Formats: sequence, structure tokens, C-alpha cells
Amino acid sequence: MQISQGRKTITLGDETVEMLCTPRAAMRLSDAFGGLLQAQQRCIGLDMTAIVAVINAGANRAGDAAKRTEAQVFAAGLQDVAGDAIEFITLLCNGGKPRGESAPADEGAEGNGQS
Repeated sequence: MQISQGRKTITLGDETVEMLCTPRAAMRLSDAFGGLLQAQQRCIGLDMTAIVAVINAGANRAGDAAKRTEAQVFAAGLQDVAGDAIEFITLLCNGGKPRGESAPADEGAEGNGQS
């Protein structure tokens, strides 16, 4: 597993899957589960449908590739892959940045940036 700004790379079997933090991925999951928190809670509960949906949304998988995700997640083990899905949702909730990391401040700004 590898994380860089706005993306998370996981391995499912012999395939490397790159998930990208995009507004589309966030909306897809939010619409499917009634919010990102609900999607994350279902992943915590090892809900395979949710875990597969997170990977498919992040990797923008559809069709045969999306169907293949189910078998890959099952073979990898739900407990192992759930952590990756949860971490990806956390990145989505933070605009693609790791939790606790904020955007860099303006170099010339002082205090709260107001005069």
C-alpha cells in the first residue's frame, strides 16, 4: 500500500490498483451509501459490497473490471482490504490529503491572514 497526494495504491492479487481521490469518487460513494461516513462505517463492519464499491469508485472501474474486483477482494481477505478502503475514504473526506494535514499557508500571511 502506498499513499501520495490524492491517490492510494493497493495490491489485489497480482494486480496493482491505483485509487484516485476525485470529487466524482466521493459523490459516487456518498450517493451509494447516504454519505461518506456511512460508507466508512460499512467498511469497518467488513461489508464486502461497500469495500468493493470503494475500490471501484476510487479506481474508476466499471464493467468487467468492476466485476473482477469482487473476486480479488474476496481472495485478498476482507480484513486486509477493509483497512485500505477505510483509509481511502478518509483521504476523500480530507480532499485527498492524509488526515491532519492541511493546505500550506500563504507565506506572506500573518496570524489569521486578516489585517
